[in-house]
Amino acid sequence: MQILPASSQTLLNDSTCCVPCAALKKALTLKEDHKLLKAELGVARDSISLYAKQGLEKDSVILDQKSIINEKDTIITNKTQIISERDNQIKDLNHNIGVFKRQRNYAIGGSGGLLILTILLLL
Repeated sequence: MQILPASSQTLLNDSTCCVPCAALKKALTLKEDHKLLKAELGVARDSISLYAKQGLEKDSVILDQKSIINEKDTIITNKTQIISERDNQIKDLNHNIGVFKRQRNYAIGGSGGLLILTILLLL
């Protein structure tokens, strides 16, 4: 920024002074630029504030979603444990059914054998 030499002159009354046109134009331009930059700075600060608020809200949503995911993972784990317990119960029941079928077959075979033996002895 170039400073112009002070060449203003005071006229007869104290409220009027003379300033070169170029210096006056430059001063008015700088004043308007200052107003515009000040307004732009306000807009930029408001934008930053809004973006920061949006960031906090998005972080909050992310945390909520993570807690929901954790709850669902817990539910899945619990259901997986229940399924494995049921599978073990099914295996045990199938084993018991096989044992009971063998015992029934032995009983039927034994009683059939006794019946045949009794008939043979009676004859």
